[in-house]
Amino acid sequence: MNPDLPNFCDHRVLQSPTMWLGIFLGGMLTVLLMLYRVRGAILIGIFLTSIVSWPRPTAVTYFPHTPEGDALFDYFKQVVTFHPLTKVGNAMQVSYRCLDTFHGVLTPFLSTTTSQFQSLNSNLDL
Repeated sequence: MNPDLPNFCDHRVLQSPTMWLGIFLGGMLTVLLMLYRVRGAILIGIFLTSIVSWPRPTAVTYFPHTPEGDALFDYFKQVVTFHPLTKVGNAMQVSYRCLDTFHGVLTPFLSTTTSQFQSLNSNLDL
């Protein structure tokens, strides 16, 4: 900060290539796609901006060849690595001998089914 100008920010504002990538590729493309009523325009803008910022040797990369960029890239590799689903669906080890587990599975099912049935009946009466 400049002591003569306390409200002036001289930190190279609006000069970052990644910021311009987000504004034009992400923002303007999303607006253009939305004007043409493209379904998923927001997701297309997000995905395209993300994919363009992944390669490391470009000026707009999120993972530059610095210690901080290497740490970000190592974390990114952990996030996108495939982990097998061992605790989902049929892979869960559930014992139905326990009354609490049976109650926890049956009660939401019956509640949802009853609510849907009542909603259907009330709409048919009109």
